[in-house]
Amino acid sequence: MITTQPIQPTDEPVPSLEEWLAWPRERVAAQVQSQRPRLSVLYSIDGTRRHYLLAHKSAEAAERPLDFADYASSAAHAYVRVYDLLYSLGVHTILTPMLYPPNFRRSESYLQQGIEMSYQFLLNEPFLSLYQRWATRTRFYGDYDLAPLAASARPALHDLAERLATLTPGRADDRRLLLGYCAGSFSEELIARTVALHTGAGPQAPLPGEAALRRACFPDGPDEVNILIGAGWLRVGMVLPPVLDGGATDLYNLNHLALDLPEASLRRILYDHLFRRWAAPEDDLNYTTADLQTLAAYYDEHRECLTGPGQLVGPGMWYADHEHRARD
Repeated sequence: MITTQPIQPTDEPVPSLEEWLAWPRERVAAQVQSQRPRLSVLYSIDGTRRHYLLAHKSAEAAERPLDFADYASSAAHAYVRVYDLLYSLGVHTILTPMLYPPNFRRSESYLQQGIEMSYQFLLNEPFLSLYQRWATRTRFYGDYDLAPLAASARPALHDLAERLATLTPGRADDRRLLLGYCAGSFSEELIARTVALHTGAGPQAPLPGEAALRRACFPDGPDEVNILIGAGWLRVGMVLPPVLDGGATDLYNLNHLALDLPEASLRRILYDHLFRRWAAPEDDLNYTTADLQTLAAYYDEHRECLTGPGQLVGPGMWYADHEHRARD
């Protein structure tokens, strides 16, 4: 089982949120890297087409066929902006599901368009500059190499993965960009890889442990996902790999398009992860009388509060209810 390492203590006093939001990026990155040297963020991006259509601010744009080249270029720049922001604030490893089971279950033409867009994205600017700028090791993860639904796309995905490995050889400790191509469920992948490992080791060998299984699924790491940032539905079953969870992944949800992530929001997420969620030890916490009084007051004040219900927006799209904040 994954044992999450405690966040490294710092000799500096904990900054206020206001100070954290005002610090230069370099100072935030240094603080993140000192406390979480290999911080891993799963950034689940949905709504790429909506992002493109809204950027055009035109009703006609939604009704006519997409200009594929313009769409791919616009989306690639939006992705790279988010990746630049994550790396610049101290994130070491980024995982993004690119195609996941519902994409593989749609029509063959839809899947082929997704593969074509992946080639357009990942082998051209601005991604090429991103790899060089941050010295990333860019790799694929997922069951595209063995899932039945990925059979027609498998040769192209293998080819693309090999090209990216050649473009971004990197070193073991370099930043990582891991892109998910998952055609089946994580359970199906774990079963298939367990069988492959056990068969390769021989019938008398013990069943492979979790560490071996994790290496089979993620040979380039990481060992865990520290933060998952998503948008829309509060669901993680098809995007968070169980072998990287370990029960300690902090979840954050955006109430807008993921590709429009503001820097202030990411800073607030990092601040919460470093200084708030892990402020108290998980075990053997001793409660003082004052602690119990504070907890009782909080529970009484929030007795009718819920986190999770949402509202339907536009064409029946679900978004979580939330406290509105003034735009920065």
